[in-house]
This record gives sequence, structure tokens and C-alpha cells, in this order.
Amino acid sequence: MGDNENIDIMVCVTRQRSCERLIKRAVSMTEDDGGSIGVVHVAGLTENLMGNPDEGNALDILFSVSKNNNAQMHMLRSDDLTNTLVDFAKAHKVKILILGQSKSTGHKVNSIINAFNKHLPEVEQHVISDGSMSDD
Repeated sequence: MGDNENIDIMVCVTRQRSCERLIKRAVSMTEDDGGSIGVVHVAGLTENLMGNPDEGNALDILFSVSKNNNAQMHMLRSDDLTNTLVDFAKAHKVKILILGQSKSTGHKVNSIINAFNKHLPEVEQHVISDGSMSDD
């Protein structure tokens, strides 16, 4: 996939293996029309990408899941997560955004949603809870 090829569904992932569910959701959404999927991970500029073996293993798994499902994984470096995702979505003419949400990521997800609502209101958004959002 070239640098500025259009992506129908953009899946935002962290270095957690549980993000595999987000990629699978995107795959299920493209089964009928065969749309393209871009899996995006943004790492901070000073962040050690593979410093933690568990995180490195999780990224390897996400790369494999992406590849096995004909999705292209993109690793981006930036300390401005929200604007980096918005800029990527604009450059690739993204139609659908898929995000995962947990108690620990809730504030970041809200920031991303607000930025997309402001800058790319035409992008359909899907926030997938990991189940930890309930007050049990």
C-alpha cells in the first residue's frame, strides 16, 4: 500500500494483544464489500518501541493478524497522538474509524473522537469496549 493510498477502515491499536479484536471487527465490516483496512499504531518520539518483551510480542501478533487479514499495519512516531491520527485519516481518505476503549484509555479515546468530530465529521466512528468500562 503506497504512502497515500485510500483506506476504507482505520483501526487504531496500542501495544496490547487485546487489540486483535479491533482488527477482526474491521475484517467483519469488509466481508461484503472488500474494503481496505489500515491498522495504525502511534508511538511517542522518545518511547522505546520494543523495550518491553510483552509489548514487542503483542506488536508482532498484531502485525501477523493484520497481514493474515490483508490489512496494512502502519507504525507512526509522534508525541501528538490525536493530530497524528487525524492527519493520517485525512491523507488516506478514511471512511470508518475503529477504536478500542478501556478504563485506562477512556480519556485518550474521547480526545480522538472529539478531534474527528471537529476535523473529519464525515468519518463513521466505532468505539469497541473491552468490557472493563462497566461499573461492576
